Amino acid sequence: PRSTPSNSSAASDVYKRQVQALPRQYTRPPVPTETDFVFGDQIRLIGYEMKPGEAKLEITFYWQALRRMEQSYKTFVHLSPVGQSGSHALVTQYDGIPRNWSYPTLWWDEGEIVTDTITLDIEGVKPGRYEIAVGMYDEDTLKRLPVTDRSGVALPNRKLILPTITIETQ
Repeated sequence: PRSTPSNSSAASDVYKRQVQALPRQYTRPPVPTETDFVFGDQIRLIGYEMKPGEAKLEITFYWQALRRMEQSYKTFVHLSPVGQSGSHALVTQYDGIPRNWSYPTLWWDEGEIVTDTITLDIEGVKPGRYEIAVGMYDEDTLKRLPVTDRSGVALPNRKLILPTITIETQ
């Protein structure tokens, strides 16, 4: 882009960028671990996949929008030793907008399935058994969306606890 003085007529030129939209997915993909949890009557977690590595734990979430949303929610993923909870017990965490900050939930279309892969840094984490808590929250208020199971029962602390994982010696 060129630079022009603010009093020049060229200063009102609009620079255009071409943006390529990603295709939306509505067909349910194969999901390694199927689930059925609803976050705030807006988003369903239909499944996930965990891929542990030497210094990282990669988790892919398969979300389905139950309706168009009027705001964007952040995902949180917390890794804590089994039986310990609260921010003091966190070993590592992830907080962010889905798809590496590139696909806010307010862009999701009703029925769309959004695949979101996050990576937790587990380098230096002591060997042992850990739980992974997952949820969504409003970035402005920090209020978490309630989470319900397939029977409509609310989960405690507005978070889903995935099955326990074991981290071996690194």
